[in-house]
This record gives sequence, C-alpha cells and structure tokens, in this order.
Amino acid sequence: SGIEKWVSAVDPGVWASARSLTLSTKNQKALQNDLRAAYRISEWVATPGNDGHWKGNGSGSLGEFGAFSVGWAGGADSIFVEHFKNQKWHKALTDDLEGATPPSVPVPSMPSKPLYKKAVRVRTTMVEELPVGFFESKIDVGGKPDFFARVTIDGIPFIEAMQIDKSSITPSWQTIKFVDRGNERAKIRYELFDEDSKNEVCDINPTKDKQRLDFTLSLTGSGWVSGDISGGAGKRLGSEGAKPDGSRARVILIVDSRDLMQ
Repeated sequence: SGIEKWVSAVDPGVWASARSLTLSTKNQKALQNDLRAAYRISEWVATPGNDGHWKGNGSGSLGEFGAFSVGWAGGADSIFVEHFKNQKWHKALTDDLEGATPPSVPVPSMPSKPLYKKAVRVRTTMVEELPVGFFESKIDVGGKPDFFARVTIDGIPFIEAMQIDKSSITPSWQTIKFVDRGNERAKIRYELFDEDSKNEVCDINPTKDKQRLDFTLSLTGSGWVSGDISGGAGKRLGSEGAKPDGSRARVILIVDSRDLMQ
C-alpha cells in the first residue's frame, strides 16, 4: 500500500514490526481507553469558536469536556501515551508540514485505483421529540435530548454527531458507504439515541415494541426503499414512534445512491 511505502522509505523495519506486534490484555484495554478519550474530547470540546469537532458542530459541552479531560489526564498513562510524551511521535509526523522549507524526504508516489463503486447515502434532514402525555416521561427526564444516530449499511455501523440539549434538530448527518456496482440492494438499519450514561434508544418505528428502522435500498433502476420505511430513492421519507411505546421521536430521511464513476 501507499502508507507501507511511505513508512518503509523512512525505516524499512517498522512496518513488519508493527504487523507482528502483540498487545497484552492490559495494553489492549489501555488503547481502547485512549481511543475513547480521543472520541469524547473531540465530541465535547467547547472553547471560543469550537462547539464540538466530531463530524461537525453541535456537541460541545464545557462541563462534559472538562470533567472527562481532567479524569482521563489524571489517570495512569498507557504505553501509547508514554510514547507520545517521551519519544515525541507527533513531532516526527508534523515537522516541516508548515513553513517555506519542504520536507527533505520526497513523498512516495501513490498508485491510482479506479473506484467503480456506488455511494449509498442516508441523509437525516430532521429529528424531533414527540409530545408526551401527562403520565409519560420525556426522552430525557432532566432536560432536552442529546440526539445521535447509528446508521448501519450492509453490516458496517456509522455514528453521527451528537446534538446536545435540543428537542428538535435539522442536523448535517450524512452517512455514506461505498458498495460494488454489481450489488442489487443495500440493507440499512437506522437507530436513534439520546446520549446519556445508558445511551437510551428512542422509538422511531410505529410498530409496537420496535424502536429502530430496518429497510432496504434497491440499487437498480431509479431506486426504491422498502421495509420499515418505503418510497422512492431521493425522496423525503418520515417515520415516528407510536404509543404505547415511550421515548418517541420523529425522523425524516433521504436515502439514495450515486455512481462514483461513469
């Protein structure tokens, strides 16, 4: 691969060493904690001009960011954090990226690869909490929901950016997965959550005791969506939860596909 050539141009043994690396259970857990920290800090960062970085704005929270950052930074450093602190890996990656002097080592050529694929797209244009009755609880009993979606296309899940403390949103959520041109259909699952300690599932399916949406996009002809939602590809398709289920919400989606190359 191009990345392997790039690494080997600097140190021929590093790539093979990395591929043969076996992590202990302790280091595997530490790496997962570091990856989770990177996600949470990116999601909650709230400084002047920044309202979250995870796939766009809308998730910044000074309280969440501060509490998590202090807790993570105050814990024991993993082997990965130690390497960055002591061996300065980040400097090896960023030196000479800015300024008038170009890097002394030429960037290896990257082989071209034709992408005769289809892009399957699931766009969310609206999400809103539905009204509750007198004896019902809201989705978030402490305030407004912190909506986020998990969209799974042909078994691959994608997480969309949480929108903090909003009962109604028009998010910039757009999930894209590339599939082979020969595929006739794509299977899609759409789940909506309120982010809290348990990531509560919101009901967006009118069928009793089913909260998520499962549907299929036909990739032939003009395209058609069938299943828990149905209609033409590229059209606005809506769905909402229904009583007696709780934590009800409404979503409007646009589902379609496009050829990447003619």
